[in-house]
Amino acid sequence: MPVWIRKGIDPGTIVTLDQPVPSQWKILQKLSEYDWQLPEADYRRGERLSLAAAKLLCCDVNDSRKLAFMRIYLQVPYSGTEEDDADSRATQAMNYMPRELLAYQDLTSQNLGFTPSLLGYKISTQEESGRVPGGFAVWLVWEKVPGVRLGEKDGSNVFWAL
Repeated sequence: MPVWIRKGIDPGTIVTLDQPVPSQWKILQKLSEYDWQLPEADYRRGERLSLAAAKLLCCDVNDSRKLAFMRIYLQVPYSGTEEDDADSRATQAMNYMPRELLAYQDLTSQNLGFTPSLLGYKISTQEESGRVPGGFAVWLVWEKVPGVRLGEKDGSNVFWAL
């Protein structure tokens, strides 16, 4: 599995988000990265979304005790086109709004008190030197709530080991 998100995620890096209000977050640790690179054949059949996502632990620059999670979504080129010239890869560029961001926006607006709050986000496009020039790049940060995560989608972790 390729590592797509390399730049700008080293521990100590400061990330500036612009929504809903400007905020800055210091990266502490990379937790995971997932690759959903779409094969070119699927693209030809009409599927469009090819992305990588990384989850990071971070803290508020102004209060290091305020821990949070950050997720970065980055459009990646379709499998088989990674070495194409930048202009060719740029034709794959698209906009994308992660469902995760929409869910956090909705839950935070309801001020429920029992779900993590969205603390900030930024929706941008990749530079000309990016994996997909003009392709989406989305950052979101949500609060790290106290407690132990009981499980994953596959059933592993603390809860299922009881």
